[in-house]
Amino acid sequence: MARSSSRSSTTALWRIDTNYNGESFFVRHCYFTGGNDPYARLKRSLKADIDEDAWATMYRTASRPFAVPDTGKIPVKVINDYGDEVMQVSMSITADREVMWSIDIAPSNEQTYWRT
Repeated sequence: MARSSSRSSTTALWRIDTNYNGESFFVRHCYFTGGNDPYARLKRSLKADIDEDAWATMYRTASRPFAVPDTGKIPVKVINDYGDEVMQVSMSITADREVMWSIDIAPSNEQTYWRT
């Protein structure tokens, strides 16, 4: 299991590009973890109702499973409440299986994220 840490404020959201080409990051998975009721904030920003079941799949600290990209590179971007952004690109050991990413928000405001 690869592991990395970074000091930050509360994580607002994190994203994964499951088909990263090494140059451009395209959001393929996006998960919200921030406080201050992000559901209400997103609903207000979009000026629309959001399906609560769909929201439940996005408000989480573990990704949905996805196939390892052909490049083997899996980038994860983590964004805190201040808009600060950090990206980590990891190489997958096995290219012929599904993987999941998790982000663990430690009580000390140290964020640790890893792939499994």
